[in-house]
Amino acid sequence: GELVGMQMGLSFHEIADPSTREASPVSSQLMGSLAMLLLFAIDGHHMVIVGLAASVQQNPVGQVLPRGGYVLALFPLLTTAITTAARIAAPVVVALLLTNGALALVARAAPQLNIFSLAFGITTGLGMLILAAAMPPSLTLLLQEFKRLPTYLSAVVGG
Repeated sequence: GELVGMQMGLSFHEIADPSTREASPVSSQLMGSLAMLLLFAIDGHHMVIVGLAASVQQNPVGQVLPRGGYVLALFPLLTTAITTAARIAAPVVVALLLTNGALALVARAAPQLNIFSLAFGITTGLGMLILAAAMPPSLTLLLQEFKRLPTYLSAVVGG
């Protein structure tokens, strides 16, 4: 959401997030809220609680944890998270990159136009349209990854 908000020009106006006490773009908050709602809709919060209970059974409180297993189990999880985030942001980022390239060509061809004032409205509007169009496939992708959550949690707990 941060990358999409920056590309759309929404970084000018950021809203303070009361949970983190930091400012974040509106698109970031929207995407985070939708992901959290999807997690609740598929009972993902129950999966997380079951995973935490399994981790306490596997490694009781006060026991020394094995060192290497957890780190090796987290690498695939982090790789999946980063690639999923890139796949969700890619349509908007690529479309706005092409839009900015086209606006640069227009600015070069017609220097008397004030492209900066036009570009803000064009990139924001186009970014919103593409974000709305890309939302159903993005939520489907998130749903697939959330359904794999028990596998990821068991790999980390069993690590």
